[in-house]
Amino acid sequence: MNLTLQAENLCHRFGKIPLFSDLSFVLGKGDVLVIAGPNGSGKSTLIRILSGFLNPAAGEVSITEDGKTFGPRHCFHVIGMCTPEMRLYEELTGWENLDFFARLRGIRDAPDKLQQALSFAGLEQARHRRVKIYSSGMKQRLKLLLAFFHVPPILYLDEPSTNLDENGIKLVSEIIKRQRERGITVIATNDPGEYGYGNKKISLAP
Repeated sequence: MNLTLQAENLCHRFGKIPLFSDLSFVLGKGDVLVIAGPNGSGKSTLIRILSGFLNPAAGEVSITEDGKTFGPRHCFHVIGMCTPEMRLYEELTGWENLDFFARLRGIRDAPDKLQQALSFAGLEQARHRRVKIYSSGMKQRLKLLLAFFHVPPILYLDEPSTNLDENGIKLVSEIIKRQRERGITVIATNDPGEYGYGNKKISLAP
């Protein structure tokens, strides 16, 4: 798949308060864009705009897939996303959450894939526990897995290392490494330790 993600002159504000203006960039396969900045600078808002969940005040986002250009709202099939606002089904087990998501994405009859994925995320031993008794770090691992499991060409990660221990941070690094080989990654973070993941960077001011 030949894929590009392009932003042209993006501007956004809350009421009369400007967040950012005139942001432009083009991303292709192998690119990792880091959106850096303190809390309140608009990092999560920019992620929402790029993924099609929010319209910018001005400017345009487009995704070109094999020569055809679409707005981001028409590209659900190429996007994976992990954000602090992402909600899990806490009455279900980790396995059931992943199985439900797989079916939603059209991935069926794949118990071996689910088993391998949960093992990859370090959740194999907890796969049949209800998510409501998961630790915050385990929930973050599951969120990352749900964003990554269906092999999305474009992966959005908002504060991906939140609540993670050393092994969880290694999981983030491995996900980004694999994603770099097959598509585009966009990371929003205020953690300087995550800046090194990117080959491109945008810094937003508060």
